[in-house]
Amino acid sequence: HATTAALLFLLCYAVLAYYLFTQHAFVLPVATQTVDWGKDIDLVLSFSLLAWAYDFPTVTRFCVPLTAQEKPSDRALYLLAPAVGVMSAVFFMGLLGLVALQMTGDWNIALLGKSLPFWGEISAIGVILAIAHTNAMNLYPAVTKLLAVINVAGKPHRFMQPAIVVLLGVFSALLAIAGILEFIEGFLSMLGSLLFPFSFILVIDWYHGKYYSDAVSLFYQRVYIWTDYFLWSAPWAISMLISGLVLAQLGFLMAPAIIHLIPWQICSAAITGGIYYMGIRFMEQRGQRRKMA
Repeated sequence: HATTAALLFLLCYAVLAYYLFTQHAFVLPVATQTVDWGKDIDLVLSFSLLAWAYDFPTVTRFCVPLTAQEKPSDRALYLLAPAVGVMSAVFFMGLLGLVALQMTGDWNIALLGKSLPFWGEISAIGVILAIAHTNAMNLYPAVTKLLAVINVAGKPHRFMQPAIVVLLGVFSALLAIAGILEFIEGFLSMLGSLLFPFSFILVIDWYHGKYYSDAVSLFYQRVYIWTDYFLWSAPWAISMLISGLVLAQLGFLMAPAIIHLIPWQICSAAITGGIYYMGIRFMEQRGQRRKMA
């Protein structure tokens, strides 16, 4: 289903792009003011990270274990495939939307269907259906991840999954009706402030924990003693996540010549991740010294 939707999406977009460049005068977008490279890089990376967060559960579901016969080059290509696939799509769609905005006054070329011949209208409908199908498929891993958290914290209920699917779907539809796309840049910036430090913490946990070689069942054991929620590692991770959010908002304290050139959100998340790792190492070494004493 996902492959069919992707092919339909690409085919319909190709038709719409053809009509865009044949029925409108090509106008190359030109910057009218100084480019804020740091903010733009953060925006692209936050969009890419959001798409990666959607796709990652699906990618890991079909992962194959590492074998001794596997070449390092093949493994490197396998590891880079999700990032390259996501970011190439973000760049392509972003550039096409920017050109369409300059040529037609609207970044969404699917809206060209209302003034196009029959095949243009069909392509516009195809793009809308492909996007709707993709969003529906993205809703599934989002629900499963949310259910995994809820089921660990409390007793699962048989109606929980359909109820959460309906609630999230209705909430997303209401956001779309309210016009969240009109504030997409601020929305992605807000998500980036949260996702960047969160992702750094997860990656550090992954490598520091030796790729989580423990049994999968250990991650889904329910906590029965309330004090177990406050083991030092959990408050430390939460405090670092909050610190990363706060640090990302302090970019205005830096000189404009610097903050306009560096992606401060990703830099602040890297700083937060480094402090988080040093804290983990310090607590581990402290525990080892206590055992030796």
